[in-house]
Amino acid sequence: MNPLVSRTVSAVHWVFVATLVLAACSAPASARPLGPEVLSKLAADTLKAAILKDRKETEDSLRSSQTSYLATTMRKDFGDKATLILGTSNRCDMQFNDAAIADKELRVTVIGDSFRVTTLHNGSAFTYKGKSLKDATLPPTYIGMSRYLLRLSHQRYPAIIVFDPKSPRYALYHGIKYFPVDFKYRFRLPFIPNPKPDTTLILSTRGNQRRAIRAGWFEFKVGGVACKLEANR
Repeated sequence: MNPLVSRTVSAVHWVFVATLVLAACSAPASARPLGPEVLSKLAADTLKAAILKDRKETEDSLRSSQTSYLATTMRKDFGDKATLILGTSNRCDMQFNDAAIADKELRVTVIGDSFRVTTLHNGSAFTYKGKSLKDATLPPTYIGMSRYLLRLSHQRYPAIIVFDPKSPRYALYHGIKYFPVDFKYRFRLPFIPNPKPDTTLILSTRGNQRRAIRAGWFEFKVGGVACKLEANR
């Protein structure tokens, strides 16, 4: 798979074996690890049907959705730049091979946590929530340009991600192999607060360091083995 696609949406590749239901309550640090939640047959059957439905919808989305990671064809980080130019010219920061796009089609500038999007050609426009615009300051969101969908991504590392509904990568989809639904891995757990919440660094899917608060943890047993799940926010 194209590394760009893998980095952009690597979270899509995770297949979760277990479902953790986290109760909005707290428990003393001395609480013993708990085992799986006990479900009635009706509750288990209802939940299993919902999980299988969600899996099918996920596969359908990956196979054909406009925001499927298989539709991703380009990504450009702003890095040290405040502005990126999009168009067909080889002098653009993001170059498109599409006769419907001008040499210089759009200018996108990062302004704080938002983006200023401006057309650079008289006949050009972009779409946002069904409206055709020529200039707007927008939050992190999706906009349309010709046949493409552009994601204006921020998360303190601003970037533009391009989705193409004609991406040849749709043909690479061969389904997802899921583990069987197993409620031995479903837990309803009390939250154990960290008595001294501290700051930690976690890595994004692209390897960027992000600060988070180590808020507490959950303790439980899987197959008799005591486990501890840290909760960051």
